[in-house]
Amino acid sequence: MHIKNSRLASTYLRRVIGFEQEEFWVLCLTSKLQLISAKLMFLGTVDKCLIHPRDIFRYAMQENASKIMIAHSHPHGGPEPSGEDIRVTDRLIEVGYLVGIPVVDHIILSKRGYVSCLDKKVVNFFSESSYRRAERFKPFSFQS
Repeated sequence: MHIKNSRLASTYLRRVIGFEQEEFWVLCLTSKLQLISAKLMFLGTVDKCLIHPRDIFRYAMQENASKIMIAHSHPHGGPEPSGEDIRVTDRLIEVGYLVGIPVVDHIILSKRGYVSCLDKKVVNFFSESSYRRAERFKPFSFQS
């Protein structure tokens, strides 16, 4: 499946995501945005879900993903991102730059619809500042 835009991503995710409690999904993609695999990574409560970047990117590396898309459900209310959703997205973007697996979008779904953080420009997925922050942690080599 080719996930070339947020509409196609939301259509796919509606078939697998639940709305009883928060779910956090990771979609592993090729460099041409072909879906490699998708996995429910974290299951939360009705209004909260704890996640950890380590687990997200471990999965992406195991699947040999070039890029990832993240998604989560809002069981109650609309799909508008919260302040915490934006902070988590920004942090995952930074980690993605560090490990060389960019986060290309964060889709938030509710029973009423979806929001693409990329389409709404909630965060800048390809920002120079994220890239510059990640540059500080690039691998280096020792010379003797």
